[in-house]
Amino acid sequence: MTKENPKIKSVLKSLFQVSVDKLVREDSSLAIHNLYIQFDSEAGEVQIYDERERLLHKKVIFDWIGADLKDRNFISKALSVFKYVIEMLASEGAFNHSLFVRPFSVRLADEEFKILVDVYTIGEDESAYDDDLLMKYLDKDLDDFLKKLLSDVE
Repeated sequence: MTKENPKIKSVLKSLFQVSVDKLVREDSSLAIHNLYIQFDSEAGEVQIYDERERLLHKKVIFDWIGADLKDRNFISKALSVFKYVIEMLASEGAFNHSLFVRPFSVRLADEEFKILVDVYTIGEDESAYDDDLLMKYLDKDLDDFLKKLLSDVE
């Protein structure tokens, strides 16, 4: 994990959360396989797009204004921060909505939407759900079902 400024992580988390919330609120019938990240180094702006190349939300990362995109150290740090933030959101269930169809990826793309790198992917056979949390809810559902089923026997 990178030692990047915690405020950057917070701003990026907010950026992704607002984008995901917008998709869920507005396009609940759409199937999303990909979200795209674009970065404008001159302005320090990070933009999130959906599959239809529609801008969902954008934020300026002031520490990244004028970043040199040829600097491998900067690119590595930025990708690490993106991955950390997206994994944090995934662990909090941000991508558990039926709108996000597996395989699902978050990709860094250039201005023509050419994929530069996959930042985060959930495969078809993988789940974004927390297995312990899922089992807890299944146990509760099973208990409720059995109570209803056996209520006639008592």
